[in-house]
Amino acid sequence: MKTLKTTLLITCSLFFLVGCNNDDDSPAVDNQENIPENNALDIGDYHEGGVIIYLDATGEHGLVCSITDLTDGNTYYAIWNGGVGDIPGADGTEIGTGKQNTIDILNGYIQGNGPNAAGLCAYYSVIIDGERKDGWFLPSKDELNLLFIHKDLINATAVANGGTEIGNERYWSSSEYDADYAWKQALYDNGGQYAYWKPTYSDRVRAVREF
Repeated sequence: MKTLKTTLLITCSLFFLVGCNNDDDSPAVDNQENIPENNALDIGDYHEGGVIIYLDATGEHGLVCSITDLTDGNTYYAIWNGGVGDIPGADGTEIGTGKQNTIDILNGYIQGNGPNAAGLCAYYSVIIDGERKDGWFLPSKDELNLLFIHKDLINATAVANGGTEIGNERYWSSSEYDADYAWKQALYDNGGQYAYWKPTYSDRVRAVREF
């Protein structure tokens, strides 16, 4: 009986030691591997001289708007361009089309009475930590609508960083409606979007930039 007990004790001890001293060389499982990192950026953040109004799927790239309405030094109101006639290519309305619209407007620009909206955006720049941030443009119809959607966040961040609030005004988009009209939006009440006569109507401008 003692021999049997001793044999069982030795067998159990060996089993325990083998189980606790696994020589498997496979790497340890990283429990953090599948936990997504928190995005450092969010809508309404101050970033690269503007306020974030859009983030793509990566959470690292998107659009910012300027922290103030643009001016030529004399007025905060601008015409779309100086005459009627179709501007080839300046008809994009979706998010991501404002930059090319602005290039097309400037390429087909007709000099008018007063500053033009696309020109104010194209020549706008800010310096952040010694680095010039240029490449601003007049937002497309859908990009402009983001300013209405996020107006409260934009205003709070803009003012906190030395800028000004988006006014209860109409603002130009870079999206042409037809040869005579272009889209603008009332950034107040229900945020209505309207097609207005391009050569003579003057309204506010706030620039947008990719990052």
